[in-house]
Amino acid sequence: MRIRIIKRTGRPALLSCHRDDGTSTIAEIAPGPSHDLAHYAVETTLNLRRAFFGLVAGGMNLQDFDVPGAVKRLALHDAAC
Repeated sequence: MRIRIIKRTGRPALLSCHRDDGTSTIAEIAPGPSHDLAHYAVETTLNLRRAFFGLVAGGMNLQDFDVPGAVKRLALHDAAC
């Protein structure tokens, strides 16, 4: 999956994820990209394939995480750990 953070003047940055199957999802990230960069660094370093970016790569849209209680319902345990 290709991950892009797009900085915009006077508006929140955008997080854009283009999956290997050709689909994509995009959303505004506020107040800045540091939270999403931390997800990327930790998930990559620890090989967490079913955490945030792994779920997005698997088909979840970024807006799916905005639904109240959505994060609590996710099974984020990575079997590879």
